[in-house]
Amino acid sequence: MSSRSASPSRPKWGDAVQGPDERHALKRRALLQEAGRAFSRGGFANTSLDDVAAMLGVSKPALYYYFKSKHEILYECHKTALDLGDQARDEAEVSGGNGLQRLHAFILRYVELLTGELGVCAVLTEHYALRKPDRERIQARRRGFDQYLQTLIRDGMADGSIAECNPRLAVTLIMGAVNSIHAWYMPEGDLSGREIAEELMLYVSDGLAGTTAQTVGRRPDAGETA
Repeated sequence: MSSRSASPSRPKWGDAVQGPDERHALKRRALLQEAGRAFSRGGFANTSLDDVAAMLGVSKPALYYYFKSKHEILYECHKTALDLGDQARDEAEVSGGNGLQRLHAFILRYVELLTGELGVCAVLTEHYALRKPDRERIQARRRGFDQYLQTLIRDGMADGSIAECNPRLAVTLIMGAVNSIHAWYMPEGDLSGREIAEELMLYVSDGLAGTTAQTVGRRPDAGETA
């Protein structure tokens, strides 16, 4: 097991920064981080704004300067998760490769982002607790996200890197594993986000790659040509 680097820094509510705009952005992010942690581990219904305020060491009325309601915070947490997913998708496409290699690049980067400093804000469950207009926006983006991953699976089946399977079910299982990370991941734990992503991808590769499929990162055996 590799040694861990220092955990990502967490913005503090009282940190001194230059200018009101920067101070506002920092405090807003600190609020989202604490709320995201609380929602992911304690549940949205079981977490009050009083709880979040206590974590930050501020009064509850101070939070209303940044967000109008707990539901607005939940929406921003979900939006953060999808924004990070979009970033991971864009980077996976730039990396190129076959279907399985692009899926590997996506999962690796997405889990890294979710376990990084900004990713702590993200919430990957409880989207049904959102207000209806917010829920519809989030669900529309989630459907587009799932369709992209299903496309990677189909591309992999077409190029031989992924065995024949049900793309929709495969994506459901993969993202179920990814979405559960926030329920147990601790920045100060034994594994980094990248190590978790690599381990997860080993299981994904074993499950999706057929016996004759090209696996991610496979090196030629002795006597084989690259």
